[in-house]
Amino acid sequence: MIDRNLRPDAPAAFSLPAGFPSHLLLYDKFAGDPWHYHPRDVDRLTRDELFWLPVIRDAKAEAAETLAKVQGGSD
Repeated sequence: MIDRNLRPDAPAAFSLPAGFPSHLLLYDKFAGDPWHYHPRDVDRLTRDELFWLPVIRDAKAEAAETLAKVQGGSD
């Protein structure tokens, strides 16, 4: 799964089990926090949204972590 997240457009560096639908890996990425998207909702996302939504989520998490450290250190 790390391979698919880091290199989504490159050929997979691993083999999926026979009959496993590879798009399920994408659904898993959007089914968890904070979105809880249904697979049909994921199907409607554009390529830009598929790329940028996780980037935004990660940036927000990093900013919140940094802010918590700064605020925690000023007490």
